[in-house]
Amino acid sequence: MNSHSNNGAWSTSHANPDDYGSFVAVHLTWSESICSIRIDRPEKRNAVDLATLREIEAAQAEAASGRARVVVLSGSPPAFCSGADLGGVELGEFTINGCHIPAEKWI
Repeated sequence: MNSHSNNGAWSTSHANPDDYGSFVAVHLTWSESICSIRIDRPEKRNAVDLATLREIEAAQAEAASGRARVVVLSGSPPAFCSGADLGGVELGEFTINGCHIPAEKWI
């Protein structure tokens, strides 16, 4: 779902990262060539679980598709991001075949 504002910016709020219209924990906002990715899990101090990680990756992929010249990553108040959601770590969410999911360099 896209929405336009009077200042020329448009934003997309996305739950299935493959469908850029249904994120739950991440909001993507564009203004010209500036892409803002905001983690929106304030009740968890924006801790990242596997679903949020996948949404961030999908938002980052959209930003990297060639249009973004700047990407701003932020979190909904009161915190930027408290790190990994430890509930997901306990459940083994952050592993593939028992191994930790590797980090990927953004730049």
